[in-house]
Amino acid sequence: MKKSLKKILAFTMAAAMAAGLAACGSSASTSPSAGGAGSAPAVSDEPIKISMYYADNPTLPYMDSWLAVQETAKIAGVDLTVEAIPSTDYNTKVSLALNTGENCPDVILYQDTKGENSSLALNGAIVPISDYPEWTPNFNAMVEKLGLKDDVEELALKDGKRYFMPQLFDQPFYDGGLIMRQDYLEEKGFDAPKTFDDLYEILKAYKADHPDSYPLTTLVAPYVTYRMTMPSFGSASERAHPPARAR
Repeated sequence: MKKSLKKILAFTMAAAMAAGLAACGSSASTSPSAGGAGSAPAVSDEPIKISMYYADNPTLPYMDSWLAVQETAKIAGVDLTVEAIPSTDYNTKVSLALNTGENCPDVILYQDTKGENSSLALNGAIVPISDYPEWTPNFNAMVEKLGLKDDVEELALKDGKRYFMPQLFDQPFYDGGLIMRQDYLEEKGFDAPKTFDDLYEILKAYKADHPDSYPLTTLVAPYVTYRMTMPSFGSASERAHPPARAR
Protein backbone atom coordinates (compact mmCIF):
# COMPACT_ATOMS: atom_id res chain seq x y z
CA MET A 1 0.00 0.00 0.00
CA LYS A 2 2.77 2.42 0.89
CA LYS A 3 4.53 1.65 -2.40
CA SER A 4 1.38 2.41 -4.38
CA LEU A 5 0.88 5.65 -2.46
CA LYS A 6 4.42 6.69 -3.27
CA LYS A 7 3.94 6.09 -6.97
CA ILE A 8 0.77 8.18 -7.10
CA LEU A 9 2.47 11.03 -5.26
CA ALA A 10 5.30 10.66 -7.72
CA PHE A 11 2.81 11.24 -10.47
CA THR A 12 1.85 14.63 -9.07
CA MET A 13 5.53 15.53 -9.15
CA ALA A 14 5.92 14.35 -12.73
CA ALA A 15 2.83 16.20 -13.89
CA ALA A 16 4.28 19.44 -12.58
CA MET A 17 7.48 18.94 -14.56
CA ALA A 18 6.53 17.10 -17.76
CA ALA A 19 4.44 14.28 -19.09
CA GLY A 20 5.32 11.10 -17.23
CA LEU A 21 4.66 7.42 -16.81
CA ALA A 22 4.18 5.68 -13.47
CA ALA A 23 6.61 2.81 -13.47
CA CYS A 24 6.88 -0.73 -12.16
CA GLY A 25 3.53 -1.04 -10.46
CA SER A 26 1.58 -4.20 -9.85
CA SER A 27 -1.00 -2.95 -7.40
CA ALA A 28 -3.47 -1.11 -9.61
CA SER A 29 -6.34 -1.97 -7.29
CA THR A 30 -4.55 -0.83 -4.15
CA SER A 31 -6.11 2.20 -2.55
CA PRO A 32 -3.84 5.24 -2.02
CA SER A 33 -5.02 5.49 1.56
CA ALA A 34 -6.10 3.21 4.34
CA GLY A 35 -9.63 4.51 3.96
CA GLY A 36 -10.10 2.99 0.51
CA ALA A 37 -10.51 4.45 -2.96
CA GLY A 38 -11.75 8.01 -2.93
CA SER A 39 -10.69 8.64 0.67
CA ALA A 40 -8.59 11.63 1.57
CA PRO A 41 -4.89 10.79 1.11
CA ALA A 42 -2.87 10.22 4.23
CA VAL A 43 -0.64 13.19 5.07
CA SER A 44 2.87 12.83 6.43
CA ASP A 45 5.24 15.47 7.77
CA GLU A 46 8.17 13.57 6.29
CA PRO A 47 9.05 14.07 2.58
CA ILE A 48 8.27 10.98 0.54
CA LYS A 49 11.26 9.62 -1.37
CA ILE A 50 10.67 9.46 -5.12
CA SER A 51 13.03 8.26 -7.83
CA MET A 52 12.74 9.41 -11.43
CA TYR A 53 14.31 8.81 -14.84
CA TYR A 54 15.24 11.90 -16.84
CA ALA A 55 16.47 12.00 -20.46
CA ASP A 56 19.59 14.15 -20.30
CA ASN A 57 20.72 16.44 -23.08
CA PRO A 58 24.50 17.01 -23.28
CA THR A 59 23.89 20.58 -24.45
CA LEU A 60 22.01 21.40 -21.25
CA PRO A 61 22.94 18.75 -18.64
CA TYR A 62 20.56 18.12 -15.75
CA MET A 63 21.45 19.80 -12.45
CA ASP A 64 19.89 19.24 -9.03
CA SER A 65 20.32 22.97 -8.43
CA TRP A 66 17.67 23.94 -11.01
CA LEU A 67 15.17 26.17 -9.22
CA ALA A 68 12.20 24.50 -10.93
CA VAL A 69 13.27 21.12 -9.57
CA GLN A 70 13.89 22.39 -6.05
CA GLU A 71 10.66 24.36 -5.80
CA THR A 72 8.50 21.63 -7.32
CA ALA A 73 9.91 19.09 -4.89
CA LYS A 74 9.27 21.48 -2.01
CA ILE A 75 5.67 22.16 -3.06
CA ALA A 76 4.98 18.45 -3.60
CA GLY A 77 6.67 17.49 -0.32
CA VAL A 78 9.03 14.95 -1.82
CA ASP A 79 12.67 13.98 -1.56
CA LEU A 80 13.46 13.60 -5.25
CA THR A 81 16.27 11.48 -6.67
CA VAL A 82 16.78 11.96 -10.40
CA GLU A 83 18.78 9.56 -12.53
CA ALA A 84 19.89 11.57 -15.55
CA ILE A 85 20.36 9.19 -18.48
CA PRO A 86 21.95 10.27 -21.79
CA SER A 87 19.09 10.85 -24.24
CA THR A 88 20.67 8.45 -26.75
CA ASP A 89 20.44 5.60 -24.22
CA TYR A 90 17.18 6.62 -22.58
CA ASN A 91 14.67 4.41 -24.37
CA THR A 92 16.89 1.36 -23.99
CA LYS A 93 17.26 1.97 -20.25
CA VAL A 94 13.51 2.52 -19.85
CA SER A 95 12.64 -0.65 -21.76
CA LEU A 96 15.06 -2.72 -19.69
CA ALA A 97 13.74 -1.37 -16.40
CA LEU A 98 10.08 -1.94 -17.29
CA ASN A 99 10.64 -5.40 -18.71
CA THR A 100 12.77 -6.70 -15.85
CA GLY A 101 11.37 -4.67 -12.96
CA GLU A 102 14.93 -4.19 -11.71
CA ASN A 103 16.16 -0.77 -10.59
CA CYS A 104 12.89 0.66 -11.82
CA PRO A 105 12.10 4.24 -10.69
CA ASP A 106 8.77 5.51 -9.45
CA VAL A 107 8.37 7.88 -12.40
CA ILE A 108 9.64 7.80 -15.98
CA LEU A 109 9.42 11.05 -17.90
CA TYR A 110 8.75 11.52 -21.62
CA GLN A 111 6.81 8.30 -22.08
CA ASP A 112 3.32 7.28 -23.12
CA THR A 113 1.62 3.92 -23.61
CA LYS A 114 2.18 3.35 -27.28
CA GLY A 115 3.93 0.23 -28.58
CA GLU A 116 5.81 -1.80 -26.01
CA ASN A 117 4.57 0.24 -23.07
CA SER A 118 0.98 -0.65 -23.91
CA SER A 119 1.63 -4.37 -23.36
CA LEU A 120 3.64 -3.67 -20.22
CA ALA A 121 0.84 -1.54 -18.78
CA LEU A 122 -1.83 -4.16 -19.49
CA ASN A 123 0.37 -6.80 -17.88
CA GLY A 124 0.66 -4.82 -14.64
CA ALA A 125 4.12 -3.32 -15.02
CA ILE A 126 2.80 0.27 -14.87
CA VAL A 127 0.43 1.90 -12.39
CA PRO A 128 -2.87 3.16 -13.93
CA ILE A 129 -3.03 6.78 -12.83
CA SER A 130 -6.70 6.97 -13.86
CA ASP A 131 -7.54 4.70 -10.89
CA TYR A 132 -6.59 7.55 -8.54
CA PRO A 133 -8.40 10.72 -9.70
CA GLU A 134 -8.36 12.06 -6.14
CA TRP A 135 -4.60 12.49 -6.52
CA THR A 136 -4.83 14.65 -9.65
CA PRO A 137 -7.44 17.32 -8.79
CA ASN A 138 -5.69 20.15 -10.67
CA PHE A 139 -5.30 18.02 -13.77
CA ASN A 140 -8.95 16.94 -13.60
CA ALA A 141 -10.13 20.54 -13.21
CA MET A 142 -8.06 21.71 -16.17
CA VAL A 143 -9.39 18.90 -18.36
CA GLU A 144 -12.93 20.07 -17.56
CA LYS A 145 -12.11 23.76 -18.01
CA LEU A 146 -10.51 23.23 -21.42
CA GLY A 147 -13.16 20.79 -22.60
CA LEU A 148 -10.62 18.04 -23.18
CA LYS A 149 -12.40 15.17 -21.43
CA ASP A 150 -12.96 13.22 -24.66
CA ASP A 151 -9.37 13.79 -25.79
CA VAL A 152 -7.97 12.50 -22.51
CA GLU A 153 -10.28 9.49 -22.50
CA GLU A 154 -8.95 8.52 -25.92
CA LEU A 155 -5.57 7.92 -24.26
CA ALA A 156 -6.95 4.98 -22.25
CA LEU A 157 -5.94 1.46 -23.21
CA LYS A 158 -8.37 -1.35 -23.99
CA ASP A 159 -8.91 -1.95 -20.27
CA GLY A 160 -10.37 1.57 -20.06
CA LYS A 161 -7.49 2.88 -17.92
CA ARG A 162 -4.89 5.56 -18.52
CA TYR A 163 -1.30 5.01 -17.43
CA PHE A 164 0.38 8.34 -18.06
CA MET A 165 -0.18 12.07 -17.62
CA PRO A 166 -0.48 13.97 -20.91
CA GLN A 167 0.31 17.61 -21.37
CA LEU A 168 -2.78 19.77 -21.90
CA PHE A 169 -3.11 22.71 -24.27
CA ASP A 170 -6.26 24.57 -25.26
CA GLN A 171 -4.54 26.55 -28.01
CA PRO A 172 -1.26 26.57 -29.96
CA PHE A 173 1.81 27.44 -27.96
CA TYR A 174 5.30 28.34 -29.09
CA ASP A 175 8.06 27.60 -26.65
CA GLY A 176 10.99 27.81 -29.04
CA GLY A 177 12.93 30.75 -30.35
CA LEU A 178 16.25 31.90 -31.72
CA ILE A 179 19.36 32.43 -29.66
CA MET A 180 21.77 34.50 -31.73
CA ARG A 181 25.39 35.48 -31.29
CA GLN A 182 25.36 39.18 -30.55
CA ASP A 183 29.12 39.43 -31.01
CA TYR A 184 28.77 38.26 -34.61
CA LEU A 185 25.92 40.68 -35.33
CA GLU A 186 27.97 43.57 -33.96
CA GLU A 187 31.10 42.45 -35.81
CA LYS A 188 29.26 42.36 -39.15
CA GLY A 189 27.10 45.42 -38.51
CA PHE A 190 23.80 43.52 -38.50
CA ASP A 191 20.76 44.61 -36.52
CA ALA A 192 18.68 41.99 -34.74
CA PRO A 193 16.53 40.34 -37.45
CA LYS A 194 12.94 41.51 -37.72
CA THR A 195 11.93 39.36 -40.68
CA PHE A 196 12.89 35.97 -42.09
CA ASP A 197 14.65 37.80 -44.92
CA ASP A 198 16.82 39.54 -42.30
CA LEU A 199 17.57 36.17 -40.72
CA TYR A 200 18.44 34.66 -44.08
CA GLU A 201 20.99 37.39 -44.79
CA ILE A 202 22.66 36.85 -41.41
CA LEU A 203 22.80 33.07 -41.84
CA LYS A 204 24.14 33.43 -45.38
CA ALA A 205 26.91 35.77 -44.17
CA TYR A 206 27.84 33.42 -41.35
CA LYS A 207 28.06 30.48 -43.76
CA ALA A 208 30.31 32.51 -46.04
CA ASP A 209 32.61 33.35 -43.12
CA HIS A 210 32.54 29.79 -41.73
CA PRO A 211 31.98 27.35 -44.63
CA ASP A 212 32.18 24.23 -42.43
CA SER A 213 29.55 25.48 -39.99
CA TYR A 214 25.81 24.98 -39.63
CA PRO A 215 24.53 28.54 -39.19
CA LEU A 216 21.13 27.41 -37.88
CA THR A 217 20.88 24.41 -35.55
CA THR A 218 18.32 23.18 -33.05
CA LEU A 219 18.77 21.96 -29.48
CA VAL A 220 15.96 19.39 -29.46
CA ALA A 221 14.44 18.61 -32.84
CA PRO A 222 13.20 20.38 -35.99
CA TYR A 223 9.64 20.62 -34.65
CA VAL A 224 10.82 23.34 -32.24
CA THR A 225 11.94 25.43 -35.21
CA TYR A 226 8.62 24.69 -36.95
CA ARG A 227 6.73 26.01 -33.93
CA MET A 228 8.53 29.31 -34.27
CA THR A 229 8.40 29.71 -38.06
CA MET A 230 5.22 28.08 -39.36
CA PRO A 231 2.69 30.47 -37.74
CA SER A 232 4.35 33.29 -39.70
CA PHE A 233 3.19 31.56 -42.87
CA GLY A 234 -0.38 30.92 -41.71
CA SER A 235 0.23 27.37 -40.53
CA ALA A 236 1.31 25.59 -37.37
CA SER A 237 3.43 22.61 -36.51
CA GLU A 238 1.41 19.51 -35.62
CA ARG A 239 3.48 19.22 -32.47
CA ALA A 240 2.51 22.76 -31.50
CA HIS A 241 -1.10 22.29 -30.58
CA PRO A 242 -2.55 18.83 -29.97
CA PRO A 243 -5.15 19.26 -27.19
CA ALA A 244 -3.94 16.41 -24.99
CA ARG A 245 -0.45 15.51 -26.04
CA ALA A 246 1.16 12.19 -25.29
CA ARG A 247 4.82 12.65 -24.59
